[in-house]
Amino acid sequence: MKNSKLLSLFVVILFLLHFHNDVYSQIQIIENGKKTEVGKLKAGYITIAELTYSIEEKDTVYSMIYRNAKYSQIDSYETLTFSGEGNTLNTLFDLMQKAILSENPKEYEVTIKLGIEPLIIKGYKSMGVKGVQFLTSKGWLAPINETQLKKLFGK
Repeated sequence: MKNSKLLSLFVVILFLLHFHNDVYSQIQIIENGKKTEVGKLKAGYITIAELTYSIEEKDTVYSMIYRNAKYSQIDSYETLTFSGEGNTLNTLFDLMQKAILSENPKEYEVTIKLGIEPLIIKGYKSMGVKGVQFLTSKGWLAPINETQLKKLFGK
């Protein structure tokens, strides 16, 4: 009789511990889809930007991690995440390349919404070198030239 009561109590305690961990656990391991690199920009050992994608359910999800040029003394990175639906990646590339190829890049500016993040794409020109940068509410990507843009987008 005593053994069955102890066994029942033990089973109840195990059940409660299991239930408690599932409901109140603050750490849960989530299996991420495999990320595939599209392109990466580096300056020496410092990553300027990296574009990757993963296949999630029926969509391709892109992530662009970029060094936030808002800060000059610390390395801070931000991430833009967006769906590949509707040819988003090529449209983003075309808008950024258009800034570089425009007659007067300093006057080129377009605002878009990328995923949930408003994004300002701006042309750049300094000492005859044309480039493009983008700005978000979190910070901005330092200007990159056409070769760097193509490398980042795997073109």
